[in-house]
Amino acid sequence: MKIQDFHLSKLGNPAKEYEDSLSFDLKKGRFAIADGASGSTFSDIWAISLTETFVSSNVDLFRGKDDVVNRIVSASRDQWYDKVNWKALPWFLKNKSISGSYSTFLALQIKKTAGRLKFASLSIGDSCMFILDGDKIKESFPLKTPVEFGNTPDLIWSGQGSPVKKNLKVPEPEPKMFSGFISPGETVLLATDAAAKWIMEDPIYSMDLFRNDFLSLDSKIPKLINEKKIKNDDFTIALLEFTDP
Repeated sequence: MKIQDFHLSKLGNPAKEYEDSLSFDLKKGRFAIADGASGSTFSDIWAISLTETFVSSNVDLFRGKDDVVNRIVSASRDQWYDKVNWKALPWFLKNKSISGSYSTFLALQIKKTAGRLKFASLSIGDSCMFILDGDKIKESFPLKTPVEFGNTPDLIWSGQGSPVKKNLKVPEPEPKMFSGFISPGETVLLATDAAAKWIMEDPIYSMDLFRNDFLSLDSKIPKLINEKKIKNDDFTIALLEFTDP
């Protein structure tokens, strides 16, 4: 496997306000992408905690969703809680941050089984996974069409911040699952919502950029955002390519 990835913070925002996250481990075949909700505080830390926790964990998506979300959320919450310096926050940020953070989340696990590449994916919200056959979208998960994107996707909640204790029991969201096989010649694309919606709306041009002109994304994505062809939001993609199994 090899991976190419690209990310861009919302135009007009400094890079430090980027709230998406992508984590992966090619040797373990584990990938995760998340989009922190901009209306909540420390959602960037929450998104990073979710993706890093999954990639470094031994959670097995091939066994289904039972207890998977609970384990990911519990460990991610510990990381999020420990990374925020609660005592140093100004009072107005303390008042807001106690409500916690929110993020979408998509996890992908790939392994070789009997000479074939098998995958399992878990999703909460509107970050998407695409299976590409050449320049065509063969599958998309969890959303299928651009009209499915809205302003209120499902989100994972971090639970409340300090002074509420770290071991707070957090409600588990209901994930969606998707599994199958990756055929020779197919590639996989992971994308947060702004990128995923644009890919569905303009698959021919986007596929051409990703497969033939990836290094031009730095200049072309901002141009497309300014032309209002892509929503002005944090933009994150990861393209996974495979040698023949």
